[in-house]
Amino acid sequence: MTDSLGHSQSMLLVMGVEDVEIKKIERIGQVKQDIIRPVKVELSTVAMKRQVLRKSKSLLSIDETKEIYISPDLTRKQQSEQKKLRDELKIRKDKGEKNLKIQRGKIVTVTENEIASGQVLPDATGNK
Repeated sequence: MTDSLGHSQSMLLVMGVEDVEIKKIERIGQVKQDIIRPVKVELSTVAMKRQVLRKSKSLLSIDETKEIYISPDLTRKQQSEQKKLRDELKIRKDKGEKNLKIQRGKIVTVTENEIASGQVLPDATGNK
């Protein structure tokens, strides 16, 4: 756990998140050889959680953290709903629709301003 705590704190600093108190941290899943298990991090406040989730996209721009992602802990029902949205998004992209993303539980069209300003990652828009 200490190793995971150190890595988590380092990652938060790289993201530019300061003054975050980690309440609890644990590895998820069974120990298996050559399998990297996810880490569940519980923060002290909802405000801290929002700050970390907002800044999590910055991990993609750093070579050492490109393969690390942060997502909120979801219930089984929320996980199922998210999977349905991702599946529908994939089908629509395969049919040729472009500039789509999932936002607040819906599939929406990305505006040209969002693309031009870099607010949206290229793979989130369907443009490769």
